[in-house]
Amino acid sequence: MYYYLIRYSDGGAHELQKTRQALHEKERELERLKERHAAISERRVRSDQRKSENTRSNNRQSELESHYVTDFKDGARVDAVEVITNRARPYGTKPSGTDYLKFCRLACFIFETAYECAMKAKTSFEKVTTAVLDILSSNAPAIGLNKSEFQNKFRYMGTHTGDENKSQDALSEVMVLVKEEAKTHDLNSLINVVKEVIKTKWIRDDDTLPSYNYTVMYSLDEYINYCTKFAWCMVSRVPPLEIEYKNNVFNSRTHVLSQAFSLRGENWAVHHRRHPKAQQTIKCYLWPTLQDCQGKVIVKGEVILSKR
Repeated sequence: MYYYLIRYSDGGAHELQKTRQALHEKERELERLKERHAAISERRVRSDQRKSENTRSNNRQSELESHYVTDFKDGARVDAVEVITNRARPYGTKPSGTDYLKFCRLACFIFETAYECAMKAKTSFEKVTTAVLDILSSNAPAIGLNKSEFQNKFRYMGTHTGDENKSQDALSEVMVLVKEEAKTHDLNSLINVVKEVIKTKWIRDDDTLPSYNYTVMYSLDEYINYCTKFAWCMVSRVPPLEIEYKNNVFNSRTHVLSQAFSLRGENWAVHHRRHPKAQQTIKCYLWPTLQDCQGKVIVKGEVILSKR
């Protein structure tokens, strides 16, 4: 009898152990499924961060949107216009309305140029990264076993033509990492490029901007740095934020009229009622329209209209 009790007890312990092992297996399987689900969800969020936002992110869209108006348009831009006004006019003289308009336009022009240069740098980075990722994924064994093979592949990277679509998911993941580090990137090289482009375009322009002035350019160094850093944070987002400043037809859903430079002698609203079908031509932008990658307006651009 005692023998059977011990045998029964041993059998029960064995079954209990098997049950515990099965339970641990199910728990591990559940954890794997959770991790997989989390990875898929995170990938979906990362691919389009317009509808959701990581509150712990170092480069949040909500912060950029807020800073675009309060710190940038009504802060850094206003300070820049004041610097331009003080440096561009003879001492003790008051600028004319036309001159002041050009000063305001210059502040906007600098930001537009910084944005264009940042977009060009980002696009170039994406092309290089796509080529690198395609080489790595297509030649993993050879690269892993032969360092010279790795070097040779990258030596001719500029002429590499691979399947870009194959690397898009990986590129998106890389761009998320770039976005998170955007505020800590060394942008000195980009800033120098921005300054050179500003100078070249400014010298050529003889209509909407004041005459090129080295003293003014030098005095705007801090503002140019600010514009470049802000533009880089915008374009490095996933998906990026955009600015619009090339449309020359006024649209009330996209633009607002500058209060400082409204139509003289006739209120625009009255003019629009009298000529409802007439297109209003934009003379210049004093601040670009901020929008998402699908053209949804976040902050309207400030413009002035051409005189009829």
